[in-house]
Amino acid sequence: MDFSGRIREFVMQHELIEKNDGIVVGVSGGADSVCLLLCLTELRKHFKLRLKAVHINHMIRGEEADRDQSFVEELCRELGVDEISVRINVPQLAKEKHLTEEEAGRNARYQTFKEVMEDTGFHKIAVAHNSDDLAETVIFNMARGSSIKGLAGIPVRRDCIIRPLLGVRRSEIEEYLKERGRSFVTDSTNLLDDYSRNSIRHTVIPALNKLNDRAVDHIAAAAEDVAEIYEMICDMADTAEIHFEEDRVKIATKSLEGLRGPVRREVYLRALEHLAGKRKDIGSVHLDSIDGLRSKENGSAADLPYGITAVKSYDNLIISGIGAGKKAKKEAEEKKDLFVEISGDGIYYTDNGEIQVKTMDYSPGTEIPSGDLVKMIDKDKVSGKMLLRYPQQEDRVKISAAGYKKLGRLFTDLKVEREDRKTAPVLADDNEIIWVIGRRLSEAFKVDSSTKSVYLLEYIQKNI
Repeated sequence: MDFSGRIREFVMQHELIEKNDGIVVGVSGGADSVCLLLCLTELRKHFKLRLKAVHINHMIRGEEADRDQSFVEELCRELGVDEISVRINVPQLAKEKHLTEEEAGRNARYQTFKEVMEDTGFHKIAVAHNSDDLAETVIFNMARGSSIKGLAGIPVRRDCIIRPLLGVRRSEIEEYLKERGRSFVTDSTNLLDDYSRNSIRHTVIPALNKLNDRAVDHIAAAAEDVAEIYEMICDMADTAEIHFEEDRVKIATKSLEGLRGPVRREVYLRALEHLAGKRKDIGSVHLDSIDGLRSKENGSAADLPYGITAVKSYDNLIISGIGAGKKAKKEAEEKKDLFVEISGDGIYYTDNGEIQVKTMDYSPGTEIPSGDLVKMIDKDKVSGKMLLRYPQQEDRVKISAAGYKKLGRLFTDLKVEREDRKTAPVLADDNEIIWVIGRRLSEAFKVDSSTKSVYLLEYIQKNI
């Protein structure tokens, strides 16, 4: 199978693209992003795609950055792809936000991609990570003391972000471009070892390739296995007795007994994420310091990132901080009670969007929408109350004529972050899932030759 065929197969295997999708494509001008844009233009006719390329000029490399911008603009004109270039002063932004230029640049890119997506009414963002990037991420996270989650590397899909090239090597990408006579630009900073990831790319990966020329493939396969293992760890961590308050978290030490180390560390990570609002900069050394308190005397303490402290208090571990979790906790509590009955045509609201419902007659030849956020279902197949709600533990969705899949497993397959699952809206027929909004439509409610009347459903997101 040729390169383009492999990309198409990967896209279909992971259900990254559907017909009539609108996709924002991040294009830096480097080999990976040029390959991504070319592959999507090749898939454009088959999937009836609408594409919008976005180039970010980080204003770091002077004339070289301007060269990259001109290259991308010319490439998009040649391919007939609508394009927008955005100039962002990343050095100044990094200084204002107290971030590294790498962090500030990454945040600015994704923020811009999402803004363009919202402005165009599209629902997906495609970025050009490949399997080498995945391996480098795993090695980087391993070296800095990451949790199991970090060792799972980069997901194929996360919310609206898709990575169609994650199954191919960087060398394969460059060979594909060479065969097609396509040029690309090279960021001079990628040739230096000044950044941690560049050092891994130019030193560590070549050394591993000398040991085994399929080292990157093996690391990528291991990361996929680790992602599955992490899901099992999360399930076991759910058994721990943990109480979240505004500015502290209480964990019953007795509930940690019998749990393996990785499972206990996941429990601690959840506590720290609640207080800090993120997991970044929390390493194994911090988690081990919390875990060590279990065997120490009452009152023993450990200092943690973000001004957070863990204390052994009789039969509990008390982890407290500056109250950074107040807003997150309040929003989570407000979202718990989403339970809206769809009583007919109209607009119904969730915390982050709205669903528009319209009843229509149906006849053969009627166009059936296939976008992630627009669906058509057979009205007569809805037998109970149609409800807009959040997922419940025993929810299942029909994925084929042969049977159902638990919603938790579907989320795992789609790489949906665990913390995002509880507030992912679903449409249900009483307890039967009709539509996992933005992700999967049940086979049980699809239009067929006997359909006479339909519901046209459109979900509009306010915040991504």
